[in-house]
Amino acid sequence: MTITITIPRTAIRWGLGLLVVVGLLHLLVILNLTERVDDNEIYHGVMEDNDIYDRIYEDVLLSDVFRDYTDQFFGNAEVDVYEEAVASLKYIFPPEYLESQTEGNADRFTSYLRGETPELEVYVELQEPLQRIPEVASREINRILDAVVIPQATETVACTESAIRELALSFVSVLQELRQYGRFPESLPTLQTLDQQCLLVEFDRWYNFLINDPTLPPALAAVISGTEDELRSGFAGGDTRTLLRVLAGPTILYLADLAVDALEGDIQANDRLDLLWLIASQSEGTTKQDILDDAKFFKDIVAFSNGPAKIIALVMVFAGLVLLALTDFTNPRQAFRWVGVALATGGVVCLVVGFTIHLMAPSEFTQVVGESLSYEGGAPSPAVVVGRDLLRSIGSEISGGFILLSTLPLIVGVVITGASFIRNDRGRWIRRGRAG
Repeated sequence: MTITITIPRTAIRWGLGLLVVVGLLHLLVILNLTERVDDNEIYHGVMEDNDIYDRIYEDVLLSDVFRDYTDQFFGNAEVDVYEEAVASLKYIFPPEYLESQTEGNADRFTSYLRGETPELEVYVELQEPLQRIPEVASREINRILDAVVIPQATETVACTESAIRELALSFVSVLQELRQYGRFPESLPTLQTLDQQCLLVEFDRWYNFLINDPTLPPALAAVISGTEDELRSGFAGGDTRTLLRVLAGPTILYLADLAVDALEGDIQANDRLDLLWLIASQSEGTTKQDILDDAKFFKDIVAFSNGPAKIIALVMVFAGLVLLALTDFTNPRQAFRWVGVALATGGVVCLVVGFTIHLMAPSEFTQVVGESLSYEGGAPSPAVVVGRDLLRSIGSEISGGFILLSTLPLIVGVVITGASFIRNDRGRWIRRGRAG
C-alpha cells in the first residue's frame, strides 16, 4: 500500500515566498547593520557630530568619575579654576592629538571586527602628554602664587634661634601643604618678621632647620638643596614671594615625578594607557576579560553575518524566486506574479523591520553596553551622558541606510506584479481584423 502525500501548490508558494522574504530581510537589513558596524567612517562622523572632542575635556576628564585620575596629569597641583583646568588639559592633550587618538581607536576597533587583527586593542599613547606634566604643574603653581597675598608683618621679632626655627618650620608647613594637596595654605609666612640685618646673616641657620626637618621627604630635600643659592638671595632680600617661588619649583617637580610614576604604573611599556583596563576599573563587577569576551562574541556574529549567512541569504532569495517561477512555468504571467508578490512583500517587511530597528537601536544599544559595564542608573555623571549620546548616535547611524535598499525590491516587485495583470490583446485584434 503506497501512501502519497500531496502538498498543495499554494502552500509551496507561500513557503518559497517566506524563504525569499527571510533572505531579503538578512541581505537588506541585518547585513546592512553588520557591514556598517565595521565602517570606521561612521565612527569618525559620529565623533564630530556630537562635539565629542571638546566634551572629552569638559565632561569626561573633569568629571567626578575621572577627576582623581586627571589630577595626576596636573602633576597633583590643585587646579580649582574650571577655565584653567580646561586650558591645561588642552595643552597636555592638544585637540589634534585627541582627534588622532580617538580615530585611531575607531580604526583599530573596526579592523578587529573585520578580522584584520587578532585581539582588540583600545589605548591612548601618553609619551608626549607625560612630558608636558612638569611644565603644566609649574605654570599652575606660579599662577596661584602670583594671586596669593603675602601678609605684612606688624612688627619684627628678635633674631633668636627659636625665632629662626619657627620661621623655617612655617615654610616647611607650606611645603607640606603643597606636597600633600598641591596648593598653598591660606595662611602664609613672611620674612618680614625678621629685621634686615638678621636676614643677611642668618640664612644658613634657617636653611639647616628647613632642609633637615624630619617631616620633609629625603627626595624632596635633595631637590631643594639644589636651589640653595636662589634661596639665599631671596632670604637676604626679604622677598617672601621669590622665596616661595624658589621652594615651590622643586616641590612641584617632585610632585610631577610622583604623578608620572603613578601614571606609568598603569601604562604599558610602550607608553600606552589601556582604555579597556581603565573602563573595567571604573565599572562594578566588570573585568577587562569580560569586555574582551563580549567583543569576541560580537565579532563572531558580524563575521558570520557578513560571511556564511550572506551566502545562505543569497541562495535563499535566488533559489526561492526561481522555484516560485517554476511552480507555474506553464503560465508565465502567473509565475511572474508570484515572483513580484514575494519581492514586494520582502521590501515591505524589510522597511517595517528596518524602521523598528532604527527607532529602537539607539536606546537598546546604549542599554546593552551600559549593562556590560555594570553602570547602575541613578543621576548620570557628565561622562556617562557623553557616553550615552555617543552610543545613541552610533546606534542610529549603524541602523540607517536600509530605506533605499528595501525600496528597490518593493518597486521591482510592484512593477512585476502589475505587469503580470496586463493582457496582450494585440494578436486577438489582428485576428478579428482579418476575419472582418
